[in-house]
Amino acid sequence: MSPTTLDLNLLRTLAQLLEKRSVTGAARALGVGQPAISKQLERLRSALGDPLLVRSGSTMQLTPRATLLMVKVRDAMQAIDALTERPRPFEPAAASGAFRIACGDEALPVVLGPFLRRLFDAAPRVDVRIRPLGRQFAAQLDGGQVDVALVPDLRHVTGLVFPDLDRFVLKACGSERFVVVSRARRRWTLDQYLAARHVAVTPLGESDVSLLDRELERQGRSRRIALTVPSFTAAVQAVARSELVATLPEGIVDFVAPELHRVRSPVTFPFDEVETVMVWHPRNTTDERHRFLREQLLESVSQRSPARTPALARAPGASRGPVTPSGR
Repeated sequence: MSPTTLDLNLLRTLAQLLEKRSVTGAARALGVGQPAISKQLERLRSALGDPLLVRSGSTMQLTPRATLLMVKVRDAMQAIDALTERPRPFEPAAASGAFRIACGDEALPVVLGPFLRRLFDAAPRVDVRIRPLGRQFAAQLDGGQVDVALVPDLRHVTGLVFPDLDRFVLKACGSERFVVVSRARRRWTLDQYLAARHVAVTPLGESDVSLLDRELERQGRSRRIALTVPSFTAAVQAVARSELVATLPEGIVDFVAPELHRVRSPVTFPFDEVETVMVWHPRNTTDERHRFLREQLLESVSQRSPARTPALARAPGASRGPVTPSGR
């Protein structure tokens, strides 16, 4: 017998016939007429090469073949029901496990601030695992090691090569303004800014040239780099303990050292304010647990800076453009 001989309806009829041992009982259980079940029984007998049910006095008896089939058919129907069963609604208060978020330290003010408060209030048994936002974050999303990534959107910056993100869903979820940070209150002319001793952020230690310095070089300018560090947090701490200056996201400055002085940069960049996009694999879009995580992150961004919360950025198949972790 070919596996395609039995469709799902016939399999359900077979399960009821074997259980009820009655055409009438099977018809009643399935909510159909007895003639329809009789026709399906004939099809089953032909497909399986066995009468399955035979009359014995006023009752129907299973053949030896039908008796052997009972457990297999029951298991098959349970497996099919499990496949088609809707998952239970996600209940944050009863949930456990961990959410895994990849982000740079520019996103920490949101993740470690409003997000954790909201999450632990709603889902006190759920834990959080924060991963560094490296160039492998796309592979981590593919492999399920990361649930969402919060990524600076630098698609408009030319000359940068990043993972192809067209297979993911991207949603804008806030922005960060970059400011010049110093321990002493100062206002900068362009010449003063370029001549100052700077801390530059070069994520992952991959290069001594930051994204900002690439842009300055394109404009035919340069600044004095006295120190390079791999994170914005380290740059804030360096400025707080020295006469160095840095150009950093204002949110991380407020989070780590709000007493530092900050002003807008005298240099014109194409990325004075950088959008952050939330990135996730489309297989998780309709998952209730994953949707809860995304909603908590988006609400946390709104709570921190409601005027800066943008709408949808793009979904898979929209216009291409790189999104990457980077720094200044």
